Parts: sequence; structure tokens; C-alpha cells
Amino acid sequence: MSVAGPIRSILQQQDRALYEIKNKIKEQGNKAVTQVKAKIPTESEIKSKFKSKASAALCSANGLNKSKKTYDKLKKLLNNLKKIVEGAEKALNKIKSICDKILAAIQKILGILTTLAGLVTVLNTVITVAKGILTALGSIFFPPPTGGVLLAPGTAVFLKEKLDDAKGLIETIKATVNSFPKLLEKYTSKAKKYLGYIAAAIAALIAIKNILNFIIGLLETLYLGILSQCGAFSANSDPVNANGDVNTDNAGNFETPEEFLDNLGFNQDNISSGADPLDYSDSLADYYEDQLAILQAQGNTEIIEKVYNANFQMLGFRRYKI
Repeated sequence: MSVAGPIRSILQQQDRALYEIKNKIKEQGNKAVTQVKAKIPTESEIKSKFKSKASAALCSANGLNKSKKTYDKLKKLLNNLKKIVEGAEKALNKIKSICDKILAAIQKILGILTTLAGLVTVLNTVITVAKGILTALGSIFFPPPTGGVLLAPGTAVFLKEKLDDAKGLIETIKATVNSFPKLLEKYTSKAKKYLGYIAAAIAALIAIKNILNFIIGLLETLYLGILSQCGAFSANSDPVNANGDVNTDNAGNFETPEEFLDNLGFNQDNISSGADPLDYSDSLADYYEDQLAILQAQGNTEIIEKVYNANFQMLGFRRYKI
């Protein structure tokens, strides 16, 4: 069996793997980004669903129930979209591992070829030396009375043929060694190109995931803000003014959730520009805990229960200590 046979068999396996990779990158990357991006609610859409100021209507049982249903519906949508993104990211990482294995296989083949190249050089030297020895032995004569040469002519011809056959085999190996590097370079180039596509697709998914995390953080902050302000509203002895809004003179001056988020710089423009939502998680968690502490101090057991029932998981963290 020739040296080229096993190598070509390995390369055929890589051909099939590379073909599958190309299709899977398109399927997992582009499809997931397009599918999820179209369904993510915007910052303005989320804000439009949660009023920043408490009122009698908003803080009534029906009003709070409506807010909770809106929150639950949006949270379910966002969690489902995150699962799609995480699934696509996991699939792309598996594809990346296949590319890495292909590159490792190519390096292994190159290592074999390098070893063979060294062996060819050594064998060529051995044959050249052997032919020289054969010629020398064939020219050595025995002195009389024995006479004749040291190596019989028939034996010399036989050995020379065997050395010529070996030389031919070595030349075949040498041709194989010289022909494969360019072919391997093609596979290496293709695998590296696909790794670039995978990196770009994963980067796009991370950007989408960051937007999802931002929207989740926004949603939970606004909803908690409603519950917190309604807690203060219900604890106030004179909760509403003539317009039906919370009476801040009696209830205290509140920083609305929107004001808190704006002051923090937690907005879609910053996230889209590359900010990581996780960088805001501690500030948001502190805000959540502060609101719960206020509710607990007010004795708003009912509102606190609503907070816990909402099961806030901003960016995957449960930070409540109350």
C-alpha cells in the first residue's frame, strides 16, 4: 500500500467534515441571529408598558395583576430567546472543535511527512553508499591459485536490481512528501477561514445575548419599580393628589426606575456600543435590595410577596438578601 493512500483517506474525512461545517455555520449563526433579533422588544417598547409613577389605577389589584401578566409574558419571551441564542452558541462551539480537530489532523500529517522527508534523505544516502560498496566489492580479485572476483557477477547484478527497486520506492515516497504540503495548505486555509466565520457568528450571538440581558434587566427594574412605588403608595396616609397620582409630599421624593437607569447609563445605546450588561449587575442588585428593604420597613408584606413571586433573575443572579 502506498504512503499516499492513508493520507488521502484522512483528507477525505476532512472534506466531509468541512462541507458539513459550512452548512452548520450558516444554519446556527445567521438563522439564530435573524430569528432572535426580530423578536427582541426595544427599550422604548418595554418602557411604554410600565408607567414610572404610581397611581390609584396602577396600584389597584387589577392594575398590579395587569402589570404582572405583562411582566410574565415578556420574561417568558426573553428567556425563550436566550435559550435559542445559547443553543446556537453551543452548536457553534462544537463546530469550532471540529475545525480544531481538522487542523490537528493536518499538523499530524505534516509531522509524518517531515519524518518521511528525513527518512528519504537517510535512505538515499544509504543506497548511494551501498552502490559504492557493491562496485568496490565487484572489482576486488582473488590472487592465484583461487582467482576470480570477491563478489560473483550474478550476485552483484541481483543486489544492484534490489537497490534500484529500493531507490524507486524512495523516489515515490519523496514525490508523495513533496506533493502533499500544498494540498494540506488548502485544507488549513479552509479550516482557518471557517474558524473566522465561527468567531464572527459567535460575536454576533454575544451581541444579541447582551441586548437580551439588557432588556431583561430593564424589564425587571421597571417592574420592581412599580411594585416599590405601589408599596409606598399603599403605605401613605394620603396616597393621591387631585390628579390621582402618588402624593410625593407625603410619600417622600422617589427616584423613578427610569431616572435610576438613566443615571446609571443602563440604556440600549450603551449596550449596543459594546458595554457589557454584567458590568451593571451589582448596581442593579443593590437597587433591588434597597427597594425590598424599603418595602420591608413599610410592612408591605403583600407587595414583598409579589416581588418574590416574580422570581427576579436579572442576568442570571438572585441577589435578594431580605
